[in-house]
Amino acid sequence: SWSHQTAQGKRKYRPSCPALFVHHHLVLPVLMITKIRINMLPAGLNGDDGLIRQNFHSAKRVKESLRLLVRSQNIKPIKGKVRVEYIRYSNRLMDWDNAAASFKHVGDALVMEKVIEDDHPKIIRDFIVRQVLSKERYIEIIITKL
Repeated sequence: SWSHQTAQGKRKYRPSCPALFVHHHLVLPVLMITKIRINMLPAGLNGDDGLIRQNFHSAKRVKESLRLLVRSQNIKPIKGKVRVEYIRYSNRLMDWDNAAASFKHVGDALVMEKVIEDDHPKIIRDFIVRQVLSKERYIEIIITKL
């Protein structure tokens, strides 16, 4: 504990617990967070419509659909380094390599719509994939400017 003298000459005691002490000169950065919801589940690597079986034309159709869904949300461009959280909501869980691969066309759509500058690791510094069991089927992308 510590104390200080008030203007009236009384001692004022402060608890030693750091959680209760507020430092008035501490400046915390404001995080810019963008949340995007897309009401479709992109394919993973495997399966009939999986990425390893997609031809150029079907891949282009998927990218175009995703691009239009991203565009419809009027998202401001995010310059510089970002963290991307990619969350799949589905009634089934995928293997992690398939879940991560299903971001391929989503990432391309984010770049095409200039939401992020590039999908290169120099720009996407952290990439976090999550899966949630849900009756609804959609993806959520949370982009945090670093």
